[in-house]
Amino acid sequence: MKIKIIILSLCFICNIGFSTRIKHKPLAELVNESDLIFSAKIDKVEMIHKYRKKIEVSDSSGTTPLRLHIELIEDKDFVTSISYDHFDVLTDHKSRTGPGNSNELRYYVRIEKENVIYSVEEDVPKSLVIPLWTLWHDDLGRRKNDEGQTYIFLLKKKDDVYSRVYPFFKCSLSKKSEIKELIELKKKAQQLDGE
Repeated sequence: MKIKIIILSLCFICNIGFSTRIKHKPLAELVNESDLIFSAKIDKVEMIHKYRKKIEVSDSSGTTPLRLHIELIEDKDFVTSISYDHFDVLTDHKSRTGPGNSNELRYYVRIEKENVIYSVEEDVPKSLVIPLWTLWHDDLGRRKNDEGQTYIFLLKKKDDVYSRVYPFFKCSLSKKSEIKELIELKKKAQQLDGE
């Protein structure tokens, strides 16, 4: 009996050691790294399964429905296949995300101008699709509960695309006044750096 308890304890400890861990970042750091902060209701939660699709192609003298795409490639004679990203929408509420899995949860939100708390850009998109971090062990059923809920979202912009500022990128509306104070501190620091 003691041996079984020891083995189970060791398995539990090893499992904790290999689980996904994220360093905690304080809200002030997340606000400083954000390019867009707004409150919005989650209109829809969706899970997709991403994969690469490959189409075999003949050489440049062959006929294929992708002929126009092949002509855009300079060295046509060497083209044997074309790969592109594809995805399927999953509807099973037991569908999961996590390491080694190519499923991705997404939030669909609409942004009202009056709900923008901070933005580095004057023009803010009217709607966004925000992919959640794929390494979380999560499922569609649990995230579907977020539909209709309102949160504050913290996003960064890179190459004209908004994404999560960190895996923890949303917080409750109760944090709004604290976030506004942190934004004021951020603006003051930026002014001092500019002088």
